[in-house]
Amino acid sequence: MAVQNDYDRAARYLAKMEPEAFCSWCLRLSRESFRFVGWLDTRTIPFPGSADRTCDTVAHVERTDPPGQPWAIPLEFQVEPDSLMFGRFLEYLGRMWVSEKPFTERGDRYCLAAAVINLTGAGQAKRVFDWYECGMLTALSPSERNLSEEPADRTLAEIEAGTVGRVILPLVPLMAGGRESPIIERWVRIAESEPDVRKRSDIGTLARIFSRLSHAPDAWQSVLKEWNVIRSPVADEFRAEGELRGKVAALVAFLEARFQSIPNDLVQRIGELGDVATLTRMLPLAATTASLSDFRKDAGL
Repeated sequence: MAVQNDYDRAARYLAKMEPEAFCSWCLRLSRESFRFVGWLDTRTIPFPGSADRTCDTVAHVERTDPPGQPWAIPLEFQVEPDSLMFGRFLEYLGRMWVSEKPFTERGDRYCLAAAVINLTGAGQAKRVFDWYECGMLTALSPSERNLSEEPADRTLAEIEAGTVGRVILPLVPLMAGGRESPIIERWVRIAESEPDVRKRSDIGTLARIFSRLSHAPDAWQSVLKEWNVIRSPVADEFRAEGELRGKVAALVAFLEARFQSIPNDLVQRIGELGDVATLTRMLPLAATTASLSDFRKDAGL
């Protein structure tokens, strides 16, 4: 089963809240210079280093000059910088270039780029291998944003000015200066100006998650603990995911207690069920089955 931590899921949820605004900030582009078309379905291409997880935030965008030029840009989020990110991107982009086409009736291919957001630390995914004398060049220069180097005060000023979307607010606790009381107070004023109550609640929920990685988690947690006055969709999603993982772990642990060990492929099949009710019904079956073979047969696994 592909297991994402809270920060993985929070980052992906954040990117999809307002894709155009997020891509504008992430790629350092004005909104007039591109058009967000959608997220590409790349489920057949696992991201290198995570064999059981696809990158579900591959943005399909079009440049406005030249008009309509299609680009495919995977957005990756790292809790800590990955020293192998250059190679991982290179492998993923190559496989994606071969398999994905913007126009099925033509032989065109996507223009490719990549972006990485390091929630903590400072990464360096760019590499250039240039053998000038024989004309050989291999290079990759992703858009890399190290939140620890992003000034929180400048980001808040850009959000106030409307050049950066409010969707970036949850990342401010991880930015330089994000621990300072004036920054936190200013953040609250800006976040409270969001007119959509559910989006405002999501901003608070996501900020609370990311702030655990900050240098001042207690200061942010005390401000955000009363933020969610209504049910937040992202909070509901996290609760459901937590319940699902608990049911999977309980069923696997019960089977292991009865039969000492269980095959990895059975663990994977149980993890892929994705339905709390089904997993709950399987617990009595696990308690009464005579063998793992019988359990697999009766459970359809």
